[in-house]
Amino acid sequence: MCAAPRAKSFSRVPELLRHPDTPSRAVQAVTAEATRTAEGKLALSYVLRGDIRALRIPPPGPARIGWKLWRHTCCEVFLREKGAEPSEPRVALALGLSVVIEEESGALSYWALRHAPGKPDFHHASAFALELR
Repeated sequence: MCAAPRAKSFSRVPELLRHPDTPSRAVQAVTAEATRTAEGKLALSYVLRGDIRALRIPPPGPARIGWKLWRHTCCEVFLREKGAEPSEPRVALALGLSVVIEEESGALSYWALRHAPGKPDFHHASAFALELR
């Protein structure tokens, strides 16, 4: 019997930061881990630390492209291709990891690897803080 190749972690992801204008009474920390599966696919897992019972969390479902995700609890990844150097055959990807937390009170907090100045904006270029090759 042959064992399947194990997934490997290829990027140590720093703790996500809460946007300074969006406090959270329930969540103290958000972390993420990026791994490459045996098939070479990107796999992400997120961990929320705090009073999870105080959150509005939708039922589990398949990953999908959504509309107005920032209105409810969700974990997101944004990908942006970066130009490869002529000496590098592989193209680098810039990732923006983000989490929106909705508490039972309806309060929202926004978490990301890096925040741009002003209101929360996960699409801003500075939010793409993790590079993968």
